[in-house]
Amino acid sequence: MIYKSEKEIAKNGSLVPVFTTGRLMHSKYNPQNEAVQFAKAIDKADLFIILGLGGGYHIEAIQNAHPNAKIIVAENSFSDINTLLEIPLVKNLSQSIIFCTKENIAQTILSVYNPLLFERFSVISQRAWAQNYPELDTTFRAIINATLKNVSADYSVQAHFGRHWHRNIIENIKFLSTHSNAPLPLSNGKTAAIIAAGPSLDKSAKKINANRENYFVIATDTAFSALHRRGIYCDVVISIDAQNISYKHFMCIDAKENKRTLFVFDLSSPPSSIRKIAQLGFPIHFTINRHPLSQLASQFFPFMTVESGAGTVTIAAADFARQIGFTQIELFGADFAYSLGKPYTKGTYLDSIYRESEKRIDNTETKYTALMYRTELMAKADGVFTTPILESYKSTMEFFFSQNNFYKVNENTYKAKDSIISKEPCEKFYAKKFPYQEFIHYLLSQTKKSIETNGNSDKNIFNNNCVIAHLPAMAAIKSKQCENNAIFTLLKLAYSATVRYTT
Repeated sequence: MIYKSEKEIAKNGSLVPVFTTGRLMHSKYNPQNEAVQFAKAIDKADLFIILGLGGGYHIEAIQNAHPNAKIIVAENSFSDINTLLEIPLVKNLSQSIIFCTKENIAQTILSVYNPLLFERFSVISQRAWAQNYPELDTTFRAIINATLKNVSADYSVQAHFGRHWHRNIIENIKFLSTHSNAPLPLSNGKTAAIIAAGPSLDKSAKKINANRENYFVIATDTAFSALHRRGIYCDVVISIDAQNISYKHFMCIDAKENKRTLFVFDLSSPPSSIRKIAQLGFPIHFTINRHPLSQLASQFFPFMTVESGAGTVTIAAADFARQIGFTQIELFGADFAYSLGKPYTKGTYLDSIYRESEKRIDNTETKYTALMYRTELMAKADGVFTTPILESYKSTMEFFFSQNNFYKVNENTYKAKDSIISKEPCEKFYAKKFPYQEFIHYLLSQTKKSIETNGNSDKNIFNNNCVIAHLPAMAAIKSKQCENNAIFTLLKLAYSATVRYTT
């Protein structure tokens, strides 16, 4: 803790927290007047992160000066926060602001901050707090900066794919109104083999073939065609990419195939892929991610939520295996690096595309080289190279396993620490067909109601979960069509697009 349990009483009768250093956090004469002066020097923002809770006088002053702003207050620990809640003002503020600590500030920012909603962002340290604990102030700011980079990257993806996701989700739930989700498999005592398409699969695929009876094979979509060409049967194939190019992963199969393989698609996957697999007669099961439209759909239908880290299909496959009860997971081709002079294993859809279009001076090898050298490479070992984003994917994978109580057995194998992992009751995920008309009516009517109720004011329109569901589409519209338009205009454009998709 950084505060003493005892409080000082200022000359005007206000309670003032005392640091363990013995210094007061606020003025010992008039904390409120000091706070007002502090707030006057602060520029306007839509979202404030204030480092240092103290007696809350500076927070109240900022709240009064910026009544429409969202405020997150970070403090050293929950023990410190509990001590400070003894001050009446702090207790009152807890009703309107968000408290967090070092342990959960990153998650708090990720759950609250959307650049579309909060264009102006400000991080402020209470002076005495920062002066007494400069290392703590530095730690918080480092976490915040790292988190903002993640938010920025995620928002960039939303701006690029937002409309694709929106349209795909609507089309796929319409498909689900006439096709039930296929039953999910359950763990069977085997090891879940998660197959990615890294170059090392050229060698490790032999191990799968030699020990096929010991593995439950869950392939990523990119690796599927590579396994298919090697004659390796997949129990499950996972696909989460919203791009139409994903259709190419499944061009290697035809109607003569054995229909045992289950294809698991994210609800935002391209409908072209779903139509291809459905026409061939394979079972299909839809899962969802954290997209707000998918989350809204889950209020009408029991979807399994599959985590993918930063959008990595390998992590999605591992999480799927975990949720259906597998306690041992082995990775194949999950290199997160370029080796053997190429980015992928033999047999992916890129091989076919590149070979069909290659010329003498622009052959497959030059195309793969251009793909690898899109960004600067970092050498890891002899002939092995990586990039910052590939390293971040690898770190996210390690975090996923540790967060879900798995430990590392060897370089590629993870085992659950508990002998029995709690798993979702998988039967509930294919109980009925999706109530499409009911959902669309709710989505459109509630969005329209919010638009009409709020007129041309942006205030309070995001109290409606149907409006929140449009945010990624709005980000895409803003980046492509009307960069300077207000949030309300973006919402109306997203609503109009939804009407077009559903009529």
